[in-house]
Amino acid sequence: MDLRRLPAGYVEDVLRLVAEGELAHLTFASLLDAYDRPGVVVAPLTGLPPMAVRAVWAAGPQEGPAAAFADHTAVYAAWLGDPAG
Repeated sequence: MDLRRLPAGYVEDVLRLVAEGELAHLTFASLLDAYDRPGVVVAPLTGLPPMAVRAVWAAGPQEGPAAAFADHTAVYAAWLGDPAG
């Protein structure tokens, strides 16, 4: 099964829209380390607790993309914990 992915230029398109003043975007701090984009700056948000990142998918039997994602990432046991919490 093929996993559906964001288009290859997704991040570049988002950063272009930010640089053009068409979009504000919350992202991770190191984004501009990977994608150098003139006209875009990263400003830290203060006063907020750290945000944990979680994978989400539809509840119920895991089929299709959710199952493929779980199978693919299962080798990284620390990435997938007990869904109940």
